[in-house]
Amino acid sequence: MTGSIAKHRHRLPGWLQGRPGAALGASLRWRWIATGVIDPHNQNPRELTPRELTLRELTEPRGHGPPWLLLFALLMPLGVAAASTAVAEIKAQQIADAVIRAYRLEAAYWRDPQRFGTWEALYAHYRQGFSANIAEQLTEFTLGNDGDMATWVPPKVFVIDHDDAFALAWFRTPKAFIDGPWAFQPYMVVRLRLEEDRWVIYWATDSSTPPTTIPLSPE
Repeated sequence: MTGSIAKHRHRLPGWLQGRPGAALGASLRWRWIATGVIDPHNQNPRELTPRELTLRELTEPRGHGPPWLLLFALLMPLGVAAASTAVAEIKAQQIADAVIRAYRLEAAYWRDPQRFGTWEALYAHYRQGFSANIAEQLTEFTLGNDGDMATWVPPKVFVIDHDDAFALAWFRTPKAFIDGPWAFQPYMVVRLRLEEDRWVIYWATDSSTPPTTIPLSPE
């Protein structure tokens, strides 16, 4: 059969025409020509060059699935990494928003003190953004002072670190709280924890420099 194919360059031998396997033989012959196994002008089989082997692997994948599947496998890790980064950014924004909401609570009380007729009502108000301990301290401070505020609304909050349960953030201290009777340092550092479905501040302190290396949560 090999000698017949070499002798008749452009058609199958007559004794193969109409017989089982003739169509398959023709298909294989033209595939060999396309991939370089057979030179249509010199029908002697030859070894493929590295470039031709690469071309054949790309055009006739064997056992690797379709090319789009390989491309998907290569791009999937990039998509996962991008999605993970997006989730982390969303969580960081939620934490920053929680800090701002908490620091708005004291000002909200002084806009309409009559709304909070009891100690328990004011405490529940502060518990929206602070731990039980800080909410109790703020309630006592607010009821014992005539408009002297201990907090301010930060224009921007920087989230340093966070995980599923704790977060660490900082923001700048206003000049009035640095130079005034409070004499705070230029930066405020807060720690938050997740209570049920909300972030609350459970620890805060002032600092002379922006924090970068302090632990995410106290020991």
